[in-house]
Amino acid sequence: MLSISSILSPLGALILSMELLVSSSLWKLAINDGLRQYYDYEFWKTFNMSVSSFHTELFMIIPYLLVFSAIYSSVYLIISKNGRVTEILFKFSESVLVFVFSTLFINALSIGTMDMSRIMFSFSTNWPYYFSISYMISHISLFFSSKSSILEIVFDGIYLTSAISIMGFLMLRVAILIVLYITLPFVSLLTGIEAFRKLILKLWVLYIQLLLSPILILLIIYFYINYTGFFFIQLGFLSLLSILPYSFIYTSYRLNNSHSGMFSSFFLMSGYGLLSSSIGKGIDIEKKRHMEKGKNQRSQNPELYSPGFFRINENSEGYDE
Repeated sequence: MLSISSILSPLGALILSMELLVSSSLWKLAINDGLRQYYDYEFWKTFNMSVSSFHTELFMIIPYLLVFSAIYSSVYLIISKNGRVTEILFKFSESVLVFVFSTLFINALSIGTMDMSRIMFSFSTNWPYYFSISYMISHISLFFSSKSSILEIVFDGIYLTSAISIMGFLMLRVAILIVLYITLPFVSLLTGIEAFRKLILKLWVLYIQLLLSPILILLIIYFYINYTGFFFIQLGFLSLLSILPYSFIYTSYRLNNSHSGMFSSFFLMSGYGLLSSSIGKGIDIEKKRHMEKGKNQRSQNPELYSPGFFRINENSEGYDE
């Protein structure tokens, strides 16, 4: 009769081999195709004639967007009780400036990110080797003093999970960047309209975070490489890579929400959440301090806050006269 250990041993070896093969292949693709290629940064160079034509045709709607924004500003100025011309003109000018800035510098941001990525790649040679089957087997085997197929499968699952997460994120990243690259500058013409302002700000934060995300991913991989021999710490960096990509999108979603703050994501690259959280907490503290001061004054001088106090004083002044 076959024992359980004799069944698990070949089955565990099969599962472990499949995990190692899939994870090493995905990591190789993620590094070579998702972080190193020119189209990961200069993605507009991949546009075919149809997409380029669509991008060009979008410029034709600029006058309509400007007219819509101007009409909105005029109506807001008319119906607003405290409407100020300077404020409306500032908002309208801000929309135009954001559009001009985005069209002039959006390519430069991508090229700058690509240059920074190339510098990161120069820090080490043959990055995919550190996710190869031979490298992973040697470190998994050294970590366990006794052979345990189940534990080896579990810990190698971290390699596989991080590979799937990073590979999926990098593919999604380029797709989102292409859509935002084409549409975001034109949508920014509506920044002066309060109803669109928060949404446009979220989209810009998302765009910048996705654009710069390879730098942070490469930095964590660099730490992972240089901690060779410390398998437990390396698994920590891989676990971080598993959850990091989704924190970028989550940050943009939480931006300007009531509960957004320093802990909205693990890496809030824009710093906006920390700033808004600090300002919001400062305002709340000041409100509480003001309310406590008012309560203390009421408790010390209750007669000053009685409903008939001023009426009594007025009558008494008339009696003295």
